Amino acid sequence: MSEKVWNITKYEIRQYAQATENLEPACMEETYAKECGFRSIIAPTSFCAQYQMYQDPLAKVPTGGVHTKQKMIFFKPIQAGDRITAKTEVTESKDAKDRRLIIYTTEFVNQDGDTVCMGEMTNMIPTPKA
Repeated sequence: MSEKVWNITKYEIRQYAQATENLEPACMEETYAKECGFRSIIAPTSFCAQYQMYQDPLAKVPTGGVHTKQKMIFFKPIQAGDRITAKTEVTESKDAKDRRLIIYTTEFVNQDGDTVCMGEMTNMIPTPKA
């Protein structure tokens, strides 16, 4: 298992919200977010999906692969000022018709130890020809 930590900023949240056209007031306006009970602006739900692309550097994944599937489950909003730790591991690796499917599972945990999101990503890579 490998870990990577990100400190989430208001700038990153606003940039992501604009890029995904998710301009909910709680994602853009701190005053509104605080009125809703948050300490700062919150990230769009899919925000942590961009961090799921971080893969376990200990896994020797050959080049030439394709990202084929991604699944996310969301538990708590990510807020500006959060420190998010992504814990990633290869949970499955199997052969399928001259290809290898590698499945990564990532748990995203905030600075309070709360799981904010769980994700599963599948990559398909060609297997070497004999």
